[in-house]
Amino acid sequence: MKNLFILFLTLLSCQFIFSQGTYTEAQRKKDKAKLDSICRKSPNSCIYYSDVIGVNSVFRKFAPRNINRTQKICFNKKFEYISTVDGKTNRGCFYINTITGYVAQFSTNDNNSCAGMNNPQPGFDMIISSKIGESFTFRINNRGEKSFIAQMPIENVPYGGATNFVVKNVNSLLSDFREPFTNQNLPTLPYFIDGITTSSAKYLFGPYHAQRIPLKDYIGAFGLGYYTDGMGNTFISLAVESIDQFVKVLKITDVTECFDGSKFKDGMEESVAINEQSISERKKGLENETNSGNNKNCEASKLLLQHERQILEYESAYNSYLKGGGNPMSKEGLKIGAKAQDVINQVITHRLKSEERICDLEYSLWLIANQNSSANKITINQKMACHKKAIDELNNLKTELSLIDTKAGTNYAKAGSEKNVLYFQKMRSINLDCNFKKGQLQSNPMDKGAKEIGDLLKEMMKRK
Repeated sequence: MKNLFILFLTLLSCQFIFSQGTYTEAQRKKDKAKLDSICRKSPNSCIYYSDVIGVNSVFRKFAPRNINRTQKICFNKKFEYISTVDGKTNRGCFYINTITGYVAQFSTNDNNSCAGMNNPQPGFDMIISSKIGESFTFRINNRGEKSFIAQMPIENVPYGGATNFVVKNVNSLLSDFREPFTNQNLPTLPYFIDGITTSSAKYLFGPYHAQRIPLKDYIGAFGLGYYTDGMGNTFISLAVESIDQFVKVLKITDVTECFDGSKFKDGMEESVAINEQSISERKKGLENETNSGNNKNCEASKLLLQHERQILEYESAYNSYLKGGGNPMSKEGLKIGAKAQDVINQVITHRLKSEERICDLEYSLWLIANQNSSANKITINQKMACHKKAIDELNNLKTELSLIDTKAGTNYAKAGSEKNVLYFQKMRSINLDCNFKKGQLQSNPMDKGAKEIGDLLKEMMKRK
């Protein structure tokens, strides 16, 4: 995802500067000799490595292009991988076309992904993305109905920029040891994206290793896949490692795998109709609540109704824009969509609901004082203190989210991505339920779900 926002660097005649100076022909020969030496010590490793990562290997015919849904979409590389996330292990496959830059990955049932895409069945859910930023999601529901949703490239955002990869342990460059991956034991070194403190380690197999390597033209998924440098060399990311997840390539296979999406119907129209119905029903619900006469005598309750009506207006405006054929990836579409999908609205909703709960608790305290109620006054005070703490934390989060908007300006896509990550990270520690049992505050029920979604969004932003 992050390559959506990296400045495009035109490389007409380029020399890459590493820590030891300009990368010269003499240094290239020295690095090649070292790789040759490593491969000789393990005869079964590095088989045909020059065909895989040499000059003009994988990228020799690389020419990124748009996806034509009405024609067969084919792939020539199959990556089999195994991943461990929070202790849970999965195996799966994704597919690459090294000429067009297409990548196919699956959202459901990792094991079935290795069976290919020639005979999709109910439950099928696959995303095909291109290097220029567009993607198509193809689905088959339980009734066997086939649909797709297209996402067009964001306007005026360059693609294909270079990213600096660096080695943290400089001494590893002097050692003959390389971490082996795949069934061919291909030798790698761990690299990190320069300037990103939270960057995961990417284990790169390439024709040379230097302390700093500018790479571009990434094709792959989950941080695995191909890169190229400015001299035509290919680098392969064979494993990605972070604090709580590890994914590695088991095998790379040459294939001829094709998908026919011509019989899939556009799902955007159906999605817009469903959203329109949902918005209408929620508006009626708010009207009924307003007219019921059962509104609480609490300012927060009144403000919450007003806020929820405002959110529905934003959602309705965005849905009408899409219904009229508007491009959600245009500058106008991103601006309207940012209002409809802004997590700041969720923060305000949480805060007002917490204030509403404090109103209820204050009423309970009044009952204790005036009607000899048997309610536990200590527990009520604990809950009030908990909700007040949550309100303070939500106000701080809203300030941080607003600061992202200010810094991003009209770059709505960048702001939205960063705000989503921050929101799910912070909500893990904000306890909105304030549920006490035997005097002890129970764990935040949002923690696990927010962690999973937040980590997913964070990894999407780190992928190159």
